[in-house]
Amino acid sequence: MSTEAISKVIGIRVLKRNGNTEDFSRDKLVRSLKLAGVPDPDLVINALDIKGTVPSSELSDRVQLIMLNLVTDDLRWHDAARNYLLWSVYKQVWGKDIVKAVDEGRARFEDTYREGFKAWFRTGLELRIWDSEMSAWYAQHIDELAKYLDPSRDLLLTYNGVRTLMSRYLLKRLDGTFFEAPQYLWMRTAMGVAYAELRYGGDPITWARRFYDLMSQLRFMPNSPTLYNAMTRLGQLSACFVVPIDDCLSRESDTNREDPECNFGIMDALRLAALIFQSGGGVGYNFGKLRPEGDIVRSTTGIASGPLSFMRLFDTLVDTIKQGGKRRGAQMGMLFWWHPDIEKFITSKSGELKDVQLQNFNISVTIDDYFMQRALKGENVYLINPRECPCLYKTWGEEFVRCYESCVEAIKAGRVRIWRRVNARELWDKIVRSAWDSGDPGLWNRDLANYINNEKLPGEVINATNPCSEESLYDFESCNLGSINLVKYVHDGKIDWDSLARDVQLAVRFLDDVIDVNKLPHERLRKRVLETRRIGLGANGLADTLIALGLKYDSPQALASRTSWRAS
Repeated sequence: MSTEAISKVIGIRVLKRNGNTEDFSRDKLVRSLKLAGVPDPDLVINALDIKGTVPSSELSDRVQLIMLNLVTDDLRWHDAARNYLLWSVYKQVWGKDIVKAVDEGRARFEDTYREGFKAWFRTGLELRIWDSEMSAWYAQHIDELAKYLDPSRDLLLTYNGVRTLMSRYLLKRLDGTFFEAPQYLWMRTAMGVAYAELRYGGDPITWARRFYDLMSQLRFMPNSPTLYNAMTRLGQLSACFVVPIDDCLSRESDTNREDPECNFGIMDALRLAALIFQSGGGVGYNFGKLRPEGDIVRSTTGIASGPLSFMRLFDTLVDTIKQGGKRRGAQMGMLFWWHPDIEKFITSKSGELKDVQLQNFNISVTIDDYFMQRALKGENVYLINPRECPCLYKTWGEEFVRCYESCVEAIKAGRVRIWRRVNARELWDKIVRSAWDSGDPGLWNRDLANYINNEKLPGEVINATNPCSEESLYDFESCNLGSINLVKYVHDGKIDWDSLARDVQLAVRFLDDVIDVNKLPHERLRKRVLETRRIGLGANGLADTLIALGLKYDSPQALASRTSWRAS
C-alpha cells in the first residue's frame, strides 16, 4: 500500500487556512521540500509525528523544526529551512497556482517576483494603505522599479531574519495573509523615504534605487517604524520620542488654562503617547515635574497621588496599545534625584515588586555632577518639591547649583516646606542595590547630556532620553535611527574603508530624508523635529566583523579596531 493510501486509512487530515480540511499528501510535501532544496526529504517525512487533524501552520512549523534540529550536522539544512519559509511567504503573496507554475518550470522565478511587485502595488491601492500623494507619483514608475528588484537577495536573509520579517514587517491583507515579499519591503521603504528628494529638486527614482541597494544587501537597516510605515498613509517613521509631562491634568481643562506652568499636562501626554505607540514608536518621559505624593492639589485642595501613580497609568496604556500593533511599547520613565518620591521610585521595580510593577517601563534616576560630588563625600542633601522650586528642572550645571542652593536656603528660612533630608551616599547605595536586584533603575547624567548636546536651544533643558537611553532629547524631539552592518565591509580579511564611508554618507542622507517625509501625530512634534533634525547612525555586526578579521573579541588588535571605528 502506498504512503498516500496509508495516510488516508489512518485519517491524517490537514486543516487549511480557509477552514477546509484535506487528506495529508506526502507527495505534495515532498515537492515543497525539493523546491526549498532540502538535502533529504525522506528524512523530514519520516521524522514527522502527526495524528488526526493538524492545522497547516502547525505542520509547517514541525517541518521547519525538524530541519533546524539538523543544522548542527549540515548547514545546508539551515538554508533549506529558510527557503521553505520563504516559499510559504511567496505562496501567500502570489498564490498557489503561480508558485506551482514556478515549481514546474512554466514560469521564471525572477519574472514572477517582479510581476508580483506590480500586483503588490495594486493591492496597496485597493486596500488604501499607500499615501495618496506618493502612490500617485510612483504609479508611473512601478514598471521601472520592478525591473530593478533583485530576488536573489532574499537569500541573504537567515532563517531568523525571514521569521522576523514575517512577525513584524511584511504587510498583510485584511484576511491576515502576506501580500509583501522581502524585496518589496525594501523597495517600499526606499520609495517612501526617497520621495523627500522632490523637495530639493532631486529624482526619487535614482535615490530609491540607491536606498534599496543599501537595505536589500543588508548593509544598512533603519529603525522599525520606518520599515513599518514608509509610503503608507500612517507614515510615522521615527523610532522614539521625548514627551513632557507638566504638573497638571491637561492644558485644555478649565482648571489649568491659567496655570503658566501647564503647557502639556498628564492627559495630554497620555493621549500623545497612545498615538505614538499606535504608529510603532516609543516614548521617554521625566515625571519629575509632578508634585510628590501627599502634596496639596491647588484646584481641589485635595491630596496629590505622586509620580508613581501616574506612571502606572502609562504602564497600563502600553499593555493595551502595542507598538504599531506588532510589539510591546517601549517607555523610559525618569525622576530627578532631588524629588521627594525618589526613594519609592528607585525601589519601584525591585524586591517584592520585581517582575510585577511597571513592566512596560525602563526607569532611570536623573543625576548630575552636584549629586555625585555629594555622594562621594557622603553629605546630606534636601529633597525638594518641584512645585515650590520649578527652577530645578529648568536649569543644569552651575545654574542648577545656584537654583538648588537658593531653594535650600528658602527651606532653612521656612519659606519652603521641608520634605526630607537624605544622605547622598545612602541614596546612591539604594540605587546600586536596586539595580543589582532587578536591573532597574539606570542612571542618566543630565549635566553631561546638556553639555555634549550639539543643538542647544536657548532657555531649554534636556530632561529625558528615548526608551533605550542612547538619545538625550528635548521635549517633543524624536530620533530617527539606523545602523550600518560592519561585517559587510570586510573583504579578504580587510575592511573596505572607502565603501564604508560612502555608505555612511548614503545612510545619513536616508535618515535626513526621513525627517522630511515623516508624518508626526502632533504639530509640536513636527515643529521641533524640523527645528533640530536629530538622527542617529549606529553600527551592528561587530562580533561577526572581528571573526571575519580573525581577531579575538578581547584582543589588543580588536580593541584598537573598535577605537579606530569610533574615531572615524
